[in-house]
Amino acid sequence: MIRDIFFNLINIFTSRKIFIYTILIILIYILLGLLDLTKILFFEKKIADNTKPKIARAVYHYTPSGGQLITGTELAPDATNMRGWRALLGNDSGTNGSGNYWVVQRANPGGLDLQFWFDGVELYGANKMIITIEDTNITTGDAYVHQICDWINSTGVDNSPSGNCTGGGWRTLQPRKTTFTNTADTIRQYEIYNGYFSTRVTSPGSPINTPLTNFIEPTNKRVLLRVLSTVNSNVQFRIDAASLEVAIDPIYEPANITLTSAGATTNFISDLVGAVSTNINASDGNKLTIPMPAANQPVDFYFVFTGIKTYPTMNTVLVSPEICVSNTALTFNIFLRNFQTNSWTPLFTTNQTGSACTTDTEYAYAFNQYTITGFNLFDHIS
Repeated sequence: MIRDIFFNLINIFTSRKIFIYTILIILIYILLGLLDLTKILFFEKKIADNTKPKIARAVYHYTPSGGQLITGTELAPDATNMRGWRALLGNDSGTNGSGNYWVVQRANPGGLDLQFWFDGVELYGANKMIITIEDTNITTGDAYVHQICDWINSTGVDNSPSGNCTGGGWRTLQPRKTTFTNTADTIRQYEIYNGYFSTRVTSPGSPINTPLTNFIEPTNKRVLLRVLSTVNSNVQFRIDAASLEVAIDPIYEPANITLTSAGATTNFISDLVGAVSTNINASDGNKLTIPMPAANQPVDFYFVFTGIKTYPTMNTVLVSPEICVSNTALTFNIFLRNFQTNSWTPLFTTNQTGSACTTDTEYAYAFNQYTITGFNLFDHIS
């Protein structure tokens, strides 16, 4: 249409001067038209962009993205056996014996090595990995453990790297290294952090440096888990569900202990870990015993908690120990380290009397400006 107008106007204006002016005017109109068209196009694109749905890119809860039976025998699929890792995508067991499972059989000899993984894992500043697994033996309670692949650090691993795990090796998720023998579907949850894993050779044990990045393979961002059984049998095993969550959690457990003045300890720091993940409870025998160095000499020790995440409205540090004393004449106090003054802030002005070890007592102590005059919470976080 523009071309038709152009040639028609040329036919009308015959003088050279008028013809040149006419050409210039037409070109100006064409340029103005193109500018208006560009504005319209950009305006329409802007409207289209604003109407697109927002994409949530931060994922913190993961389901398995693959799996492999390294040692053992796959069983034929049926109404409950999906024969593969996809059975782990959801917990649908309902009652024992129903639902979709990955059902396998131990090898004799060889036992069981069933591996599954989560790809694309990002931490987003998380201070914990929360791992949930539901599984069971079928009919016979052969021992097994849950393990995670440390891709970086081989110090203190429970098994050398194998199968899909390279680098450091396998770490048993149960902090006290105990095995499971259940014959009914059981859900277990592990909340791991840097300091969760420690040695259990010489009491009270030493923490193993395991930042959460150790458990994420860099190429596929993969977290690799497995069920391991060294029992040589033909007992079947089934797993119903598994999930992984990265979280910023305000509940912390010990990552280390320092004995300033104490006698020979009994048991390990890992006996205190897992209160929220492996069903530690009052009077269950999981204790770290710290005696006095000698008669009439006080015990002095402290725990370290790492990965603390702060936020502006924080106002309290709640300390929740479970304590007992061998003699009710013994007293104790709770302190927080003030990193600004390099001193210890006591909670009580006088020592507290502990309960006898025939009955462990769980306490809850609050450090804040209401319990301690002039208390500044952020002075006590390094």
